[in-house]
Amino acid sequence: MPQLKDVEARIAELRKQEPVAAKAYTDAAAAFEASDADPTDSSSPQFKALDEAGKAVDKLKSDIASATQVFATLKGGQLTPGSDPTQGDPLEKQRGDDILGRRVQALKNASLGLRILEGDTYKGLRESGLLTGEAQFGAKELGKAYDRDEVKALISLGSQTGGYANLVTPDRLPLVDLVPNRPRRMIDLISKGTTDSKSIEYPVVVARGMAAGYVPDPTTAAAIGSGDPAVTPTQAGLKPETSLTFDLRTATVRTLATWIPVHRNMMEDAPFLQSMIDAYLRDELDQRIESDIATGSGSGEIFRGILNTSGIGSQAIGSDSIIDAAHKAMTLIRLQYEEPTAFAIHPSTWETIRLLRDEAGGAAGTGAYLFGPPSQAGDATLWGKPVIPTTAIPVGTVLAGDFSKAMLWLRTGMRVLASDSHADYFTRNLVAILAEIRAAFGVIKPLAFAKAS
Repeated sequence: MPQLKDVEARIAELRKQEPVAAKAYTDAAAAFEASDADPTDSSSPQFKALDEAGKAVDKLKSDIASATQVFATLKGGQLTPGSDPTQGDPLEKQRGDDILGRRVQALKNASLGLRILEGDTYKGLRESGLLTGEAQFGAKELGKAYDRDEVKALISLGSQTGGYANLVTPDRLPLVDLVPNRPRRMIDLISKGTTDSKSIEYPVVVARGMAAGYVPDPTTAAAIGSGDPAVTPTQAGLKPETSLTFDLRTATVRTLATWIPVHRNMMEDAPFLQSMIDAYLRDELDQRIESDIATGSGSGEIFRGILNTSGIGSQAIGSDSIIDAAHKAMTLIRLQYEEPTAFAIHPSTWETIRLLRDEAGGAAGTGAYLFGPPSQAGDATLWGKPVIPTTAIPVGTVLAGDFSKAMLWLRTGMRVLASDSHADYFTRNLVAILAEIRAAFGVIKPLAFAKAS
């Protein structure tokens, strides 16, 4: 049957194109992963190249499926061996782990530790025997916990969703975390960016003048001050000039790091490794960053925090209640034509505020709670603004501000390294796991912050 032979020839020709399409897709995927391209930026050249390669793969698969269906119809509905478009299909295997598909989405939503565990580098280390004592390694990068371009997810990386089917199921008891971890809420509110330099120079407005006004039409074309009597600015139609006072400041990129020793056998226990990285290394870096963006001294390698930045407003509590002083701090910000987005308060100070009661019971502190009953659900608020309870703020101090006017620039994302080359770790089957991040911090608009203390 001529038609049947034509279709067979068509299928054979399409099959010959499979390796070419698979290699093109593999090359495009490798180039994409090796680049710094944002996975969500569809306009980048790397994304477009990978997308085109993927479209070519999809079209080839569709053509094969269509030709095979025609072949089956001509054969009376029976597929011949080898004609199944998915049988031995190298494209299906290649695209099963598509970085623009489930894998990228899972990694973007996963926790830091899960990203390491599901990364190709960690799996490669397991397969090579480096984690089981079959080979020695010096310092190996386990993979990026999160890329610096994922700035919105820098601190809070979302909830983990399992996915350990291909890893060792542990017999060890679950990790019991005895270290108190403070909520990282203030960091969520500040702005994030990136830098490719060792320092960032940025201008800040330290004073402003408001001179806008209505201007009458000029009554003369003569220069101001000319003539007799002299021409006035009003007669000349001079428009008022607004003044801005700038201060050029510099934020230096700092390296923040911490490490923890772990037995090599524990490296085989994937859930334990994930818990250790998430609960200790990441959390410790996050806590230190939050502390420094609030109260950092700016000396040595330490960030200069918001409370130590010149130009922010300052309200003495004095004889006021801390609630009244917090409102006055908010007013200082509003007088600079800014609007605070939240209050950051030490948990102990917030407890004092939250437990305040009226005098409905016949004496002070015996009536109803001023901030609602204990059963009241919802976020904590003060003067209509969200409250961030954080130990990064000193007891007795309230920080009000538009936290988007503080900036954390990332030089690198957080990365995790492992090495047995520390001290005598190799002979003791110990591994040092280190997490570090390089970043700079600055307050780009001090007028948007004020403290009450």
